[in-house]
Amino acid sequence: MATLAETAYRLRIVRRAQSQFLRLWAMERLRQPRRSTPEVPAEVQKRLVDPFDRDWTLMYRGDVLDD
Repeated sequence: MATLAETAYRLRIVRRAQSQFLRLWAMERLRQPRRSTPEVPAEVQKRLVDPFDRDWTLMYRGDVLDD
């Protein structure tokens, strides 16, 4: 039974450490300036807006799905 109590105590310590880490991470993120999104070239915007252009690869450029 002592090992169960010790494990529970260690888990509480880990939970507090995780909570503190996430709180500090969130505060750090708030202090950093927001990154602007990269400008999409005009020709790519035109092709994305075209309803008859069925080339879906434009939407996945630089994504994990891009092979």
